[in-house]
Amino acid sequence: MQQKGKNYLKRAVEVQAIYDKWSKLGLSNREIWRRHIYPRYCLSERSFYNIISREVEADQLPASALLHPELGLPLWQQKPTTKE
Repeated sequence: MQQKGKNYLKRAVEVQAIYDKWSKLGLSNREIWRRHIYPRYCLSERSFYNIISREVEADQLPASALLHPELGLPLWQQKPTTKE
């Protein structure tokens, strides 16, 4: 298999983080793709399934590539937000 680029790996890590968050709440894969992935990343459904089935490790990327677009923190340093 050909080595994927850093931008693809960065996107894969972000998509997998979004998928993990919403799948734990019980949304179906199609709902996650339709509501949260497609509007933000414009991925086809097939590409979404390819990404969530791919094993991507955060240490394949430099730390600067894993910044969360809204919080500005690396994905591994984020704490889940809780509503009180």
